[in-house]
Amino acid sequence: MRLPTLADTVFSLKAFAAGMLALYLAFSLDLPRPYWALLTTYIVAQPFSGMTRSKALYRFLGTFIGAAATVILVPACVNAPELLSLALALWIAFCLYLSLLQPPPRNYAFLLSGYTTALIGFPSVGTPDAVFQTALARVEEISIGILCAWLVGELIFPRRVGPLLQARLDAWLAAGATWATDVLQGRETATDRRRLAVQATELSVLRVHAAYDSPDLRAADDAAQALYDRMRMLMPILSGLTDRLRVLAGENHVPQASLRLLVDWLSAGPHGRPGAAFPIRNAIAAAHQPEESLVCAGTLARLDELARLWHECLVLRQYMLRGMRAPEHRRAMARDRHHDHGMAALSAVAAVVATLLCCAIWIATAWADGATMAMMAAVLCTIFAAQDDPAPTIVRSNIWQTVGALLAGVWLFAVLPAIDGFPLLAFCFALVLIPAGLAVAIPALAGKAFPFIFGFTGLIAIQETYAADFSSWVNGAIAQAAGLWIAALTTRLIRSVGAGWSVRRLLAGGRAELARIARGTWMPEPAGFAARMLDRIGAMATRLAASQAGAGPSEDEALADLRAGLNLLTLRRTRPSLTPHAGEAVDLVLETLARHLTRGPTPVLRRRIEIALTRLAAAPRSEETQQAVAALETLARHLTWGPPPALRRRIEVALARLVAAPRSEATQQAAVALDGLRRALFRDAGLTLPPIPEPLEMTA
Repeated sequence: MRLPTLADTVFSLKAFAAGMLALYLAFSLDLPRPYWALLTTYIVAQPFSGMTRSKALYRFLGTFIGAAATVILVPACVNAPELLSLALALWIAFCLYLSLLQPPPRNYAFLLSGYTTALIGFPSVGTPDAVFQTALARVEEISIGILCAWLVGELIFPRRVGPLLQARLDAWLAAGATWATDVLQGRETATDRRRLAVQATELSVLRVHAAYDSPDLRAADDAAQALYDRMRMLMPILSGLTDRLRVLAGENHVPQASLRLLVDWLSAGPHGRPGAAFPIRNAIAAAHQPEESLVCAGTLARLDELARLWHECLVLRQYMLRGMRAPEHRRAMARDRHHDHGMAALSAVAAVVATLLCCAIWIATAWADGATMAMMAAVLCTIFAAQDDPAPTIVRSNIWQTVGALLAGVWLFAVLPAIDGFPLLAFCFALVLIPAGLAVAIPALAGKAFPFIFGFTGLIAIQETYAADFSSWVNGAIAQAAGLWIAALTTRLIRSVGAGWSVRRLLAGGRAELARIARGTWMPEPAGFAARMLDRIGAMATRLAASQAGAGPSEDEALADLRAGLNLLTLRRTRPSLTPHAGEAVDLVLETLARHLTRGPTPVLRRRIEIALTRLAAAPRSEETQQAVAALETLARHLTWGPPPALRRRIEVALARLVAAPRSEATQQAAVALDGLRRALFRDAGLTLPPIPEPLEMTA
């Protein structure tokens, strides 16, 4: 954990100034809950102006939609508490489901639409005739907080996202160049791949925020998106080159001249000359020989793709630096993303169950603060739903929110009674909120600081006149804690999964799509398919980097699946142009692959192994326990998707028939694609095909 910097101090002071301005305006306008405006400034405030703008916009939209939904639902169902509880819970779950299928920051609007309904709807059950005024006040107070955070962020030492985005993109380009040169020189490591994938996920979010930063960055957003797409496509190309160059090195067939030219060019990183690509691509084209092996042909094709992609990356970087739109950029990769509908639906179910459980306790006990309990459960199940296992985060939030609530009690009953006037009130808040703002600016502490600020400001519930009641405060604190614990328990029972489980699910999702392509029931655009697979790879790399998982699936397998899918699409596209003899062999390969992809190891078995490993980790340490853990980890490693020998045999037969067929462009493309599929599925594939007996038999 790092110490606060000058930038962190400035951020904290700006957030506090915005909060006090919002609180003063809310007091001046005689709004019922001025602390909502104060809390909003801390939620919206971000270190960079573009981030503040995007979050402010989507927070306002979400608040407005949620308030409108509350005004419709509460009066219509208030005479039937059970029906109202169900209606509010289902609306919250619906908005949560949609938010988990959207990219940031757009997902924030859906998130707010859901839990704003909980924040307004549940406390309004006792006074349904005033729900419109409550919703209007909520929108007004949120708007004041948003406006103050935006004004202070723009007028006082504004920080732009643009320079940070440019620096991060250059660092990403440099990392990509390092990985590429490592591959070409035969010393590639898994660290290179994982670092590039994790940085891609971070840059995707930063790029979207940058579009709100300035007109130049908005104009260059197409160029930034195009650069992002092309950098991600380096991953399957370099993965394919790694296998091919390893095989060629063993046979002393590596195209050294082309490699040297590429390495020299890539060594300049993001500052290389784009025009250097043309002589390099000409040299690669000249290296092609009519009778060369499929591996050599595939290697030279991948080297040409690498040179073309790197040339486009350097050109797009220049467009970004000049604030220009990228010409003729296709957005297939930007549109087509990986969506996990199953996990989104499971998160929605957990939110419904937690909310309804709190509502049932509230109705059964007629507890006046039951509304706060239901509200908190809904909010917590929503905010942390994107995590694999939200329960530990919810528990930590409960701890720090309780600390904030206890300090709020001290301020409310020991400090505020002696306060007279806004300047003294601001000074008392400064003693707590400025240090808390410093913690918000430090990533390692932000997860503790936000619940603390929420507990502190929410439990003080500052009004224009002092009207504190100890029993009401205690009931409110208990209700908040109860809602948090119910949310944690429900999430743990219904929604929580491990990082390993999520990685295997991502891998299984990609292989299900491969099976659809192999059957011919789905023919996506190659760029769109690559985008979905690269989303999965980024999500896998992020989880594996955080969990430091060693056993089980890795992003290497997902990269191999991506390469296999792109080669399958080429086979499907060229299949109508093949000779009947070769086409029959390719069809059998596709049928065998689809059948194997559909069967695979069962998720139930993997889940049970994961549960057993978790329980063994918690058991008392002994030699028998260690042996059991080692055995289960070995079993998990051997349960990876392993294509059968029959599939390999049929690929080799199909390749032999394609090589023997009359030479044409379609036949050559199909042969290179089929060889690429062979290398993606079987990493020990050699330079040449094994002997195929005549006649070319189709059985294993």
